[in-house]
Amino acid sequence: MTVWGENLDPTNVLAEYPRPQMVRENWTCLNGDWDYAITAITNTPGRPAKWDGKIRVPFALESTLSGCGGRLLKPEEYLWYTREIELDPKPGERILLHFGAVDFRAIVYLGHDEVAMHEGGQLPFTVDITQYAKKGANTLTVLVWDPTEDFINSRGKQSFKTFGCFYTRTSGITQTVWLETRPVTYIQDFFIRTKIDGTVTIDLTLSGASSNATVTAT
Repeated sequence: MTVWGENLDPTNVLAEYPRPQMVRENWTCLNGDWDYAITAITNTPGRPAKWDGKIRVPFALESTLSGCGGRLLKPEEYLWYTREIELDPKPGERILLHFGAVDFRAIVYLGHDEVAMHEGGQLPFTVDITQYAKKGANTLTVLVWDPTEDFINSRGKQSFKTFGCFYTRTSGITQTVWLETRPVTYIQDFFIRTKIDGTVTIDLTLSGASSNATVTAT
């Protein structure tokens, strides 16, 4: 255990805004303790009725900091996460749910609705949950499958047996999870290009904007 792990506050886990170039005021960090369960892939009818305990997001199931005692996820098992989140949908706003990374394949549910499926253990993804959100408490559930060696795209240097350059597999949510609200039209991404003559060009990716949208720099 490193000094940072020893001093980790379980009520305030990695609470800094995870994308410093586009900081927004209306955001909520969802790191911390979630309920979790591990079930067999076969004969699993749906969301578990009973949970195995708490897992600390965003640390991999197999890590010490997750609080799960180094439990190793098998290819024939599902890893489930769940927690309650408070939402307040309003006209003219979008509610976005961000995942920094989930290893390897994730299905996201809000209440009984499947809102997203994503594949790629190191890739961030965002889900617009506005149409599924209800005012007050909402149940957020994430289903994870991580086959490691049994599916080449999920492996990297992970292995069932660590040796040489191969390391212990990591499964589940491994980066910050957060919510934020934005107006219907917002800047989704940007790219800055500079030239030696001092010219600076900013390419913007806008969501919800018409072809004649105007952007003002202050």
